[in-house]
Amino acid sequence: MGGTDPITAADLNALGRPTVQVGDKQIGKRHVDRPSLVELLGDELTSLNLLDNGGFATPRWNSGTTGTIANTNKITVCDAWSVKPIGASTTWRRLEPATDAPPDSKSIHGLELRGNTSLTSIELSQNIPGYLAARAKGTLVLSWYMQVFGNAEVATTAKVESASALDYFLAPTTVVTTQASPVQPGAWTKQTVVLDTATANLNNGAILTLSFTAGLTNASNKVWIAQIKLELNEDGIATAFVPQREIPLDARVAALNGSIAAVAAETSTNTAGLAAEITNRNNAVVGEASARASADTTEATTRAAADTALSSRIAALTSPVFNRLKLEKAGAASVSVNVDGLLVQDATNGSRTVSTSGTINLGTTGVWALDTGTVANGNWYYVHIIHRTDFSATAAIASLSSTAPTLPSGYSWKGLVGEFYYTSDAVRQFVSNGRRVVYDGATTYSQALIAANDTNVSWAVAQFIPPTNGPQSLQPSIVHLRVRHNTGTTQNWVLRLRNSTGGSKYVTAGANSASIDSIANEFPVTVNSVVTAIRSSVDGTYVFACDGYER
Repeated sequence: MGGTDPITAADLNALGRPTVQVGDKQIGKRHVDRPSLVELLGDELTSLNLLDNGGFATPRWNSGTTGTIANTNKITVCDAWSVKPIGASTTWRRLEPATDAPPDSKSIHGLELRGNTSLTSIELSQNIPGYLAARAKGTLVLSWYMQVFGNAEVATTAKVESASALDYFLAPTTVVTTQASPVQPGAWTKQTVVLDTATANLNNGAILTLSFTAGLTNASNKVWIAQIKLELNEDGIATAFVPQREIPLDARVAALNGSIAAVAAETSTNTAGLAAEITNRNNAVVGEASARASADTTEATTRAAADTALSSRIAALTSPVFNRLKLEKAGAASVSVNVDGLLVQDATNGSRTVSTSGTINLGTTGVWALDTGTVANGNWYYVHIIHRTDFSATAAIASLSSTAPTLPSGYSWKGLVGEFYYTSDAVRQFVSNGRRVVYDGATTYSQALIAANDTNVSWAVAQFIPPTNGPQSLQPSIVHLRVRHNTGTTQNWVLRLRNSTGGSKYVTAGANSASIDSIANEFPVTVNSVVTAIRSSVDGTYVFACDGYER
């Protein structure tokens, strides 16, 4: 190339990068000026293979050399390629250079697709990312080598689709479809088609699909494919296949191995000194860490004791927070619950405000029921409001435990609101409004008859007020007591706490009646029984009765 001789495409290809090849139409019949040449050689997409692993190279192949089954109408992926058989399954494998080499020295591997009965077509596809497809607008030239085995020709359709969103290839839109000439059984044949994407929007990415139809409905038929190349070339002519995505990979691996070896050699010269320094530093760190660990253990023990004491104080001071609360016997084995604005907590002491209403059924377990087991006489049961972890529901359960009920699956929030007593196969009649519990006045809950004029009486009230060793929030502080005289003699009664020297409470003036009740009087609760002294103006028998209590 010199003097006045015309510049040909071959001249430019000899000077250009190996990934750039030029057609004669791009430079004109006789000459080309410098700006056009620079622009042409500087376009990285010109003649560049837009497909990844078009030569099915060994460094990129990870499915092995044996056949891989692709199920009917299912996509099977290997490296950058995917295979989808339509109508029946297919077997695909990589071609090996020893026996199945492509027709020239441009690559050493290819792909085999085998036929099958009822197989209508096989789709070979690859996704092209948006950053690369966005510049692939114009005349795309697709070329590949193909060899058919068997007793029938195989037709090929090429299709380009655009992605619906950036690099999202599940719902593509067809841009262009082109039919290639059928290939007869025989030698390798190079196929070329032109795909016009000048007006297409491929900014989100593109999908190239080769669909092989006809001739593959026999299990003994097969097709080989090699050197697939998709390039942007306004000439509409396919350039030679250049495995630019295969050879550099090997070179890069070799260069990387060389760099690693150099670094290893340099590092080995300093290993002894570094090892000694590391040992010295480790010894110093270990000594410091040991001393610190001992100090931390002492500090942790002290803090744990303080935390335990603080937790106990917080638990003792914590009481239910609510706007409105009512518990009531609804049936022999059921309790109605109505609560509004209750503060519940989870295991991390997080808090939420909830409201709910419903009826607890003691005949079963779970939500709005017992937390576990079977209801039994002579027990206090505690009502807990529970809330789901995902905040979707609020309910209530009854439990023998005031502090650790068994929560149903999906619930992690809880709040204690009250209690009730179960006896004689039924819930004791009660109504709980807020912090006050009232028993049905029509029922006398008496402990025993007392014959006395001035007698100290210890009356166990465990079945009428909850245990004083329970949670602080539910400990009774005041109990309401009445006294009854079962004779018809006029009399006066006095009640006071046992062993007190003053503070006697005048109960009432008696009346001449067969059964006389005093009014209910308040007495503080200090132990799990109420100890009183009774004095009456008339000897006789007396009955204590409990109207309720306050927390």
